Amino acid sequence: MKHFSKLLLLSATLLSGAVFAAPSTSTTGGVAVAAQSAPAAATPGAPVGAPEKLQTPKELEIVPVKKFNSDEAAAVVEVIKNYLRTNPAEFMQLVQMSMQFQEAKQEEKTLALLESNRDALMSTDNAIVLGNSKGTVTMVLVADPLCPNCRFLETMLKKLMAQQPALKVIVHQWAFVSPESARIAKFLHAAWKEDNAKFPKFLEGFLKLENIPSEDEMKALLTGAKYDFEKVKTTAMSPETAAVLEKIESLAKTLELRGAPMLLINGPDGRFIPVPPIAEQEMGKLVTELAKEAKAVSKEVKAEKTEKTEQPKAA
Repeated sequence: MKHFSKLLLLSATLLSGAVFAAPSTSTTGGVAVAAQSAPAAATPGAPVGAPEKLQTPKELEIVPVKKFNSDEAAAVVEVIKNYLRTNPAEFMQLVQMSMQFQEAKQEEKTLALLESNRDALMSTDNAIVLGNSKGTVTMVLVADPLCPNCRFLETMLKKLMAQQPALKVIVHQWAFVSPESARIAKFLHAAWKEDNAKFPKFLEGFLKLENIPSEDEMKALLTGAKYDFEKVKTTAMSPETAAVLEKIESLAKTLELRGAPMLLINGPDGRFIPVPPIAEQEMGKLVTELAKEAKAVSKEVKAEKTEKTEQPKAA
């Protein structure tokens, strides 16, 4: 895809340094690793879907040395201490390089986990689908229904979907904040399963709540969205819905998530682009560019098919 390197560069530019205007307190226990940094641009000429393996910098390579006796080892320790005292800046630079390398290694591992679990993340069997179900730009969100940052992000995405008709969001409700999260997630899944056409109105009311809703409050929200509450409740309490939450819990463990939200974009080349905390305007720009990219790729594919069809057959 000739447009993709340019798109990744644009994504990195838009995402670097931007932050949510999110609530300052959170019960999430930390943001998921995959949602913290923008991807590097693809290396020109590298095969699509096969990023280069991270190599250890020469400065961080372990150099083999001879074995020392106790007296020699003690002398070496003193030499090292003296060097650190007289060269603190060089030492701090090495420490910083080591920390950055470890972060990059963790990101590489995370991206590998995401790609190896692509089918589960992109599947809508256990997910809630928002926006245009046939949209050309797909985002994947792992969120807890009671996580403040997750709710803030879902509210932002809801506004974005109204402005971006090409956007489709696959939401996996991961109940990890508290046992109440599981109760609420069950109602969300049940409402989606019972009638997804009514779901947006129900979700809008839910996201406006500032407290953990009681059953009576859930009933008011559901009936306000024209749902049959008892029918939704029966589905919510069913073993099938419990199994859905268990599958999402298993997926989160497999991905080694430490918290939420985690937001991904399914890139035009089929690779995930992790999205860090980002302002609404920048998110809109990114989705717009991705929609343009998807359209350009579609035109290329059609042109190639037309060219093959119009080629004269050999005599």
